[in-house]
Amino acid sequence: MKFLKKLWAEVSTLFFLGVGISGMRRIERDLELSSIPSGGSWRRTDLVAELVEHGGEPAVRLSCNDDSGLAWIDGLQFAEGEIRVDWAASHGSFGIAIDIHDEKRFKLIRFSAGETGMTPLWQVQFLSSNELAGAGKRAQPVGELTGGALDWVKLKISIHKGRMIVVVNDHNIPCLRVTDFRIESPGGSIGLWIDRNSSAFFTHLKCVEIRKQVKI
Repeated sequence: MKFLKKLWAEVSTLFFLGVGISGMRRIERDLELSSIPSGGSWRRTDLVAELVEHGGEPAVRLSCNDDSGLAWIDGLQFAEGEIRVDWAASHGSFGIAIDIHDEKRFKLIRFSAGETGMTPLWQVQFLSSNELAGAGKRAQPVGELTGGALDWVKLKISIHKGRMIVVVNDHNIPCLRVTDFRIESPGGSIGLWIDRNSSAFFTHLKCVEIRKQVKI
């Protein structure tokens, strides 16, 4: 049953994006989160990063107190394809940053927890970095997430031909769609963002870049 659900989710993603497979090349990358605390290929601003174990998985815990913080991979250029990561949180606001050119120029898929008792009601919102100080675009409900407040949530972001969709836990219907999505050529980096007075766990960050095949 889980296999069929995942298969249908993949087919739905391709349908919404209008993706064909001919003449395309897939480049898969594991984006090593364990390097964030020490630096390495990662750059970061105004956040605390700790290597921990959460829910039986090695993870990085990001937190921020006074201001929002960002961590991103130096030199990565991602324009089209798929980004996957697992996250867990019980409160606050955090997100996946894309098309990052520096700490002030990026786009953000932001998750925010509403106050609904023991189990947070998550909302998702697409913002550019210059919209963070204001209301930005209207947030959309993520939908029901089964399990406890700190259980892992699977996130998939798919970008192709000016469209972006966001799916959680292999649901058939995206929780967010952007039909006028624009990347600054030749693409920017991928990273994690955390809001003030917030914390979240992350693991298994991967991207699959789609590039056109050059035929000779």
